[in-house]
Amino acid sequence: MKNKGRSLTLPKLRASCNSFFITVHYFTWKPRFYSSSIESEMKKFYNSLSEKDKRRYAGIEAQNLGWGGISYIIRLLGCSRNTVLQGIEDFKKNGATDRDSQ
Repeated sequence: MKNKGRSLTLPKLRASCNSFFITVHYFTWKPRFYSSSIESEMKKFYNSLSEKDKRRYAGIEAQNLGWGGISYIIRLLGCSRNTVLQGIEDFKKNGATDRDSQ
């Protein structure tokens, strides 16, 4: 629609000097999937395993926990993300062949 000789005025926007700020406090939310007694038993068991079995155990636990499982297992067992991911991959690859041979 054409403006026929009339000028359009838009309301002026201005920042208020009395505006307030909302401070957001960031924190790290650490989910707890297991009780502290179960966690200590898991750590003992994990430390008794061979390297290959540690990878698989970490991978299986992380997969079973679902969302947040990898991060939780990394913090709980003190292993690296690559260890957990390799354990998941090993289990997927070798788990199927182990089940087929039984």
